[in-house]
Amino acid sequence: MLTTPTIAPAIRRILVAEDNLADAELIKEMLNRAFPQHLEACFVTRLDDTLAAIERNVFDILLLDLGLPDHQGVDKIDDISNRVPALPIVVLTGNEDDEVAAWALRSGAQDYLPKSQLSPELLSRGIRYAVERKEITQRLQEELERTAEQNELLACAARYDCLTGLPNRLMLQEVGERAIKQARRRKHSLALMFLDLNGFKLINDSYGHDVGDELLKGVASRLNSLVRQCDLLARLGGDEFVILTDILQDLCEVKSLTKRIEGAFDEPFRVGEIDVTCRPAIGIATYPECPDLPALLRYADKAMYKQKKYAALKPTEIPRSVPTQPLTRTVQYQP
Repeated sequence: MLTTPTIAPAIRRILVAEDNLADAELIKEMLNRAFPQHLEACFVTRLDDTLAAIERNVFDILLLDLGLPDHQGVDKIDDISNRVPALPIVVLTGNEDDEVAAWALRSGAQDYLPKSQLSPELLSRGIRYAVERKEITQRLQEELERTAEQNELLACAARYDCLTGLPNRLMLQEVGERAIKQARRRKHSLALMFLDLNGFKLINDSYGHDVGDELLKGVASRLNSLVRQCDLLARLGGDEFVILTDILQDLCEVKSLTKRIEGAFDEPFRVGEIDVTCRPAIGIATYPECPDLPALLRYADKAMYKQKKYAALKPTEIPRSVPTQPLTRTVQYQP
């Protein structure tokens, strides 16, 4: 419910669109009586002049006659509101038609005043309430926009990893299920690659979690440079990454991608003053051999852990000044 504010909104500049000279003089007189303080009123007689005036100048309110010679009706109210969203509009008309009044308000006007009922008091109250309503509407719209932005950010945060910026498990689930449905319709194949960093716990324990976090960012960046835009690279958590791709026509294509991924780990990762070397264990599973996403993840995970078993090097201690050593590259394929 709208109430009269403690401090009335300041009205300094009013644009009046009125083509009837007698009505214009009457409105001018009422404005002078309603606002005895300094008030600047600008009068125009056509809609084109109205549009030009609001684009060149700033007004506190527009008093708009619906019967201007170059335009009749309320459909231009929406156009004016779109051009100057913060401008309150009070419609003036010689017709006391409730339907026209409702239409004007729906189109963006804040109030509707029949000329036959005008008085300085009614005009003053209508103008002040129109300004208040517009301010309330603007604040509400801004709050709704902020809420929408916050909801969008929350939705984004729920689907992306906050450390690396990569899609997370939830996004993988959504995209993966759509990809499998599409592959089923088109009778295509998919490959899911499950990556885990060998010795990552030891790196964390030796250098600290900050170094581990920076290493994960570096790994994400290098992997991201290898996959196509249509592929999905996701971080499941910890040092586990997943690539879902449809490049699979035969196993050679996936092996080629695997070699490129392994090659991306040939150079050490520079983290602050430390060069950290690590190798990925990679497990691969394919659709349609695995019929759904849980099966793809399960079998690729098994294949990856089988590869970790055969790692040739399992360091037990890493000096703080010495980078980690490469681990075996053997890739296990499942099923």
